[in-house]
Amino acid sequence: MNALRQFITPVNDTITIRLPKSYQKQQLEVIVLPMTNYNVLIEDTTTQNIDKIKNKDKNYKKLSESMQAMALEAQKNGLTEEVLNEILNDTI
Repeated sequence: MNALRQFITPVNDTITIRLPKSYQKQQLEVIVLPMTNYNVLIEDTTTQNIDKIKNKDKNYKKLSESMQAMALEAQKNGLTEEVLNEILNDTI
């Protein structure tokens, strides 16, 4: 499964998501969550920084630690592998 993740600031009550071609002309699931500070800078999630992650430089460690913090927070809030699979595979 491919996922698209963007950090967006709403304008009034509206957000706009620009979709890559691979996402166009198909039904999509959109989940909107308020951004929580996990010490990850927005620019750390850009395509440019994917190379830094692959090279396992200092940003990889920061991203890895942030992802671990998010996973632990999700578990504390009751997210299990089964619940996640239900969410991701729900075909309403």
